Amino acid sequence: MEKLLKEVLKRVNPSKEEIDAISEFTKKVLKTAKSLGVEATVQGSIAKDTWVSGTHDLDVFICFNEDVPRSRLEKDGISFGKKIIKELGGKPELVYAEHPYTKSTIAGFVLDIVPCYKLESASKIKSAVDRTPFHTEYILKNFSGKQTSEVRLLKRFMKGIGVYGAKEKVRGFSGYLCELLILEYGSFLDLISAAGKWKVGQSLDKEKFGTAKNFDDSLIVIDPTDKNRNVAAALDKDKYEIFIKASREFQRKHKIEFFFPNEVKSFSKESLKKELSKRGHLAILEFKPPKVVEDILYSQLRKSAHTIVAFMKRAHFPVLGYSYTSGDFSHILLDLEIASLPDKQKVDGPPTDVDQKFQDEFAKKHKKNKTWISGGRWHVEIDRVHRTPESLLNEIIKSPKDYGIGKYVAESLSKECKLLSSAEILDSDSEELAKFITSYLSKKKPWEW
Repeated sequence: MEKLLKEVLKRVNPSKEEIDAISEFTKKVLKTAKSLGVEATVQGSIAKDTWVSGTHDLDVFICFNEDVPRSRLEKDGISFGKKIIKELGGKPELVYAEHPYTKSTIAGFVLDIVPCYKLESASKIKSAVDRTPFHTEYILKNFSGKQTSEVRLLKRFMKGIGVYGAKEKVRGFSGYLCELLILEYGSFLDLISAAGKWKVGQSLDKEKFGTAKNFDDSLIVIDPTDKNRNVAAALDKDKYEIFIKASREFQRKHKIEFFFPNEVKSFSKESLKKELSKRGHLAILEFKPPKVVEDILYSQLRKSAHTIVAFMKRAHFPVLGYSYTSGDFSHILLDLEIASLPDKQKVDGPPTDVDQKFQDEFAKKHKKNKTWISGGRWHVEIDRVHRTPESLLNEIIKSPKDYGIGKYVAESLSKECKLLSSAEILDSDSEELAKFITSYLSKKKPWEW
């Protein structure tokens, strides 16, 4: 175990060259901000020295007095962000979150310039980003030197098993949550040992505020800077349970694949054909991803997939599972028990002991169809609207907004969308699609490849 962790640390602890480079770049950014009369501070993992080698993301916050109107904060924040980035030779990009901020990649560094309010207490925050300086201060005050490496081990472990990152694509553990977990348990191994015993509803309250009982989430970690906030509130339940499972398995098998998983080995055409033959029916929507930030894209893909599944169930197509992803193309996969249903379907009507007028209305409505009484209730046989999943999916593709599909995904579906049949799935040369399908069908976890 010790040998394995040393090997991982060699790969996750930044080299002296990396540290010097990020330090030099940070100085340039802060100097540029100062020359423009802007008060700026470094936040995030670089400020806390918990960043992982190879991840050169610098978060710089522009601080505004709390009496500044929000509209001006947003306007001036964008303006100063653009000026700083241009002075550094970068091309500014606007990103829309709770409030907009500027972003750029300069000399290999990803720079985010975020406006926030300068506050005395976390209880006075006006937006989510206002918490960040308090989080940075708390971690710097309470961390020991060795714990920064423990956080890096944890982040790499979580990334390896697919649960690191609070953004929509993953809906996993945030960097701050990782830091609090190490602060709670002291080390990576002690955390892994404890996490293997966790259940749904596990709660941690470092400052003993006693507010955990107010939350009903899979994992409850009370924010040391705000007793009324659960840092793990946005953590997806599946990602939480994957972490528990991986923690148990890692204690049994000390494999480097938990940190650095192998590539997914796509099914051969023959193996895929065999896998598909075992299943009821697979349907995949393929379309060009809308040009929006990744967070919005994955949020809409998730909600769109949920919506489509709900309509499938309503149309009596049993859904075994579903998945979604995005790269050169966006894909929504539906795993269905059956490929078709009979032409006719039975619909239950009113009980025979209700007021006669309701029974008469039912009979009148269905006078052209077969109606009968059985088990003390009226029934009718009607023509089924959608005999196949494809019939329903084609209708959704034609009018996605009518089915409640997210705005940007709906626009992409309307422009161009392919509904892939089993034959088209087998004929596809897309490695991206092959890995997506293989990951779904194999049900293997990242460390199992």
